[in-house]
Amino acid sequence: MTGAAWSLAVLGEALPEGALPSAGAAAGSAQGLAVQLWALARLGLCPPPAWLAAWLAAMWAALPAARSHDTAMAAWALASLGVAPPGDWLAALCGRAGALAGRLGPQELPPLLWALARLRYRPQLRVAQALLLRGQALAAAGQLSPQGLALLLWAPAALGLAPRSGWVDALLAAACGYLPLFRAREASALLVGLVRLGHIPGEAWLREWWQHTAGMLPYAHGRQLVLLLWGSVQLGQAPPAWWMHAWQAATVRAMAAGQVSSQGYGIMWAALQQLELELPPAWLGVYWRASSSPAALAGLDCLAAERSLAGLAAVAGRLPEGLAPPRHVIYEYKLPRRACYWYSFDTWS
Repeated sequence: MTGAAWSLAVLGEALPEGALPSAGAAAGSAQGLAVQLWALARLGLCPPPAWLAAWLAAMWAALPAARSHDTAMAAWALASLGVAPPGDWLAALCGRAGALAGRLGPQELPPLLWALARLRYRPQLRVAQALLLRGQALAAAGQLSPQGLALLLWAPAALGLAPRSGWVDALLAAACGYLPLFRAREASALLVGLVRLGHIPGEAWLREWWQHTAGMLPYAHGRQLVLLLWGSVQLGQAPPAWWMHAWQAATVRAMAAGQVSSQGYGIMWAALQQLELELPPAWLGVYWRASSSPAALAGLDCLAAERSLAGLAAVAGRLPEGLAPPRHVIYEYKLPRRACYWYSFDTWS
């Protein structure tokens, strides 16, 4: 059944009802077990707990003979299904992956690191060092895709690892040549990784960054537009004026399409209030309408409201006459703040 499930996953077809493969049918074969779970994850089918327990036991026994590809595939499948194995099980998987780090390919290492970050499992130091060094070697050889490079910078930061600055610089040098191929999703992930690592690229790299990211702004989703601006400001870099013009035009489209959440608006204003710029009346008009829509106000929490109001207060002196926030918008933004204050009072009284 493993081969059938794999074929259906590749084709994007659903698994027939009642055709769940038997865990342990490929007992002794780490490859077969990894393919089983990978196929089910690709099909969006999460097995019942008893099945998963049997699979974990079978994979545990097969780990000593697992290949590098098997470890990456198994980790990705578990993370995709939201299944967090016990710590000792993950330690064994990471130990095997670390022993085979030199064999991890460009299609295996980034998904493995992504999976560990999603599972919130920080590998042993020697394993982490082996994986990061392998990533540096793959990047230097030009074997990593833009997605792989972005994940390689994002995942260590998400895991709380602190690679040396030379390691980050080596990855950035490799990424520089691929910037024309980056999409907004990879670019925002790379930037978030740099923020978490506290690493500021050099001026030459930033010039390339501004040039190439400006071209992706018209096609970026609202979430990515927010992260690109926020990440730049967090690194202490004020975008060039021409980049900001392109960003404003892109966010007008994204806001009108409802692609920015209330939390996104809060993060956006946290960045905007640190930049000395005048916001065009047309941009503000779209913002007022989009941010006060029921969809944008859904899920508005205290932190998002505070960030938005602080940002608006910071730029209040630069707002064109007649474009102050509508009263109903301010009222909606004050509600979460009041709820937050009452919560604090009830908690400590």
